[in-house]
Amino acid sequence: MILPIPLSHATMDEPQLLLTGSYDDSIRVYQPPSPYNSKPKVLAQKDIGCQGGGVWRLKFLDEPTTPKLDKLEVLHGSEYKRRFLVLACCMRVGCKILEIKELQEGEWTMEVLAKTAVHESMNYASDILPVAIEGSTKSKVQTIVSTSFYDRLLFVWKWDPDVEAQGTFE
Repeated sequence: MILPIPLSHATMDEPQLLLTGSYDDSIRVYQPPSPYNSKPKVLAQKDIGCQGGGVWRLKFLDEPTTPKLDKLEVLHGSEYKRRFLVLACCMRVGCKILEIKELQEGEWTMEVLAKTAVHESMNYASDILPVAIEGSTKSKVQTIVSTSFYDRLLFVWKWDPDVEAQGTFE
């Protein structure tokens, strides 16, 4: 699975980056060869514990956040250049929600924020329902639908990004 990472600034003066998922249970921030670099680079890699299932699909849960250059945003005590949430279909172990950040120093971090544990067969497809607008405000609670192949299971679960350490949904 390959997901292009949006550029961090309104400029084309930086290389394109990709988020990749693979059968080796890893998610990587990858910089392909370009006019900026002659060799490809893996900028970050995280084994997200799919236990041999692999990462089948990646999808942004929200619009990637890029703070303005003159004002650094602080999230959980660390400054970052860009941040995004990703829904990962992890074949044999269900879905995972990941927070991926590029720190000001250029390093990348990846953290699993939540996961499902209901699928007993291949989780090939997951998606997010559009966020409901209640009154004049948008709800932050995300409704996620995931399916599995052999057991034909459809699972609907909710995730609130404001609730820390939500853990496993069953």
